[in-house]
Amino acid sequence: MTEKSIYKEIKPKTDLKDFVHSFWMHHNNTNAVEKITIIPDSYFKMVITIKNNKIISYFMTGLWTEEKIIPIASNATTFGCRLKILAPEFLLEKEIASITNGFQQLDLNFLNANKFDVSSFESIVEQWQNELILKISNKEIPGNKLRLSQLLDTTNGEISATEVSNQIYWTNRQINRYLNKYIGVSLKKYLINFKYHF
Repeated sequence: MTEKSIYKEIKPKTDLKDFVHSFWMHHNNTNAVEKITIIPDSYFKMVITIKNNKIISYFMTGLWTEEKIIPIASNATTFGCRLKILAPEFLLEKEIASITNGFQQLDLNFLNANKFDVSSFESIVEQWQNELILKISNKEIPGNKLRLSQLLDTTNGEISATEVSNQIYWTNRQINRYLNKYIGVSLKKYLINFKYHF
């Protein structure tokens, strides 16, 4: 009996570990639209949907702070890249605060997605990673921002905003200004989101 849907994940290369959490694939193996409930988490995503070996959608999501039901096209495969808090500034070079709980269509030229070999999950991830690595080459990440991202990752949100500030030597006000500018939420709200999916 054929599975109705297939899900896989790949962890990023070492060069991307501070910017990317994982890559994922979901295949809807039926002739019907599949509805999936997305719960809030601490990542935002780039998403590519492929049907009949062609890209039919390519978009960026903001941070989800509420549950969403999203449709997955019939007989289509969706590929996603979960991005961490450093990605807007250093990979995308733009804020995603304006699309919190929403999404924005991406041009197929972005990261050369229109040139991707879409024959397999592994192939797409390899090409995606190569493009992302080019975006961070020769960029120096300030220590306070790097410490913030790494601390939030290792604690899975099980830390208070005050403790975060004390451990990375960056004031709460500065952290909130940074997070609100790039991802659209305060540190406290981000920590709540992080714990939601664990």
